[in-house]
Amino acid sequence: MTGRRTCTAQNLVEFAIVAPFLFLFVFGIIEFGWAFYVHSELTNAAREGARYAAVLGTVGFVDIPIIHMSVRWWRTLHPQPIVVRSEGPNMPTEMLVTMLVTLVAFIVLYLFLLIVKYRIETVRDAVLELRAETAN
Repeated sequence: MTGRRTCTAQNLVEFAIVAPFLFLFVFGIIEFGWAFYVHSELTNAAREGARYAAVLGTVGFVDIPIIHMSVRWWRTLHPQPIVVRSEGPNMPTEMLVTMLVTLVAFIVLYLFLLIVKYRIETVRDAVLELRAETAN
């Protein structure tokens, strides 16, 4: 009976020594696979998003003139043009002022974001140049 207990105790001690390394190895492989999967999915999602954005921009570019001209082509289905007319805009002054203020606000916002993006890219280029200089 003591020989069997000694063998069981020895097996338990060996398992206690080997098990953490075995579990670390197995779970490390699983975690690496999961990280690789997530990286692959994020890369594909970014590519898909860029593709959809390009298609949406192209469709919008083509669709806006069609929508504008549909007002003139099918006058029974659409209201008459109000803002873009050869005689001038035919809308209440309050609405026209609000529309123009909003248009100016969006243009200012666009220019601000464009300047911020330009500065970010300028700083990024400077950082890349400094890295290239320090690598040499």
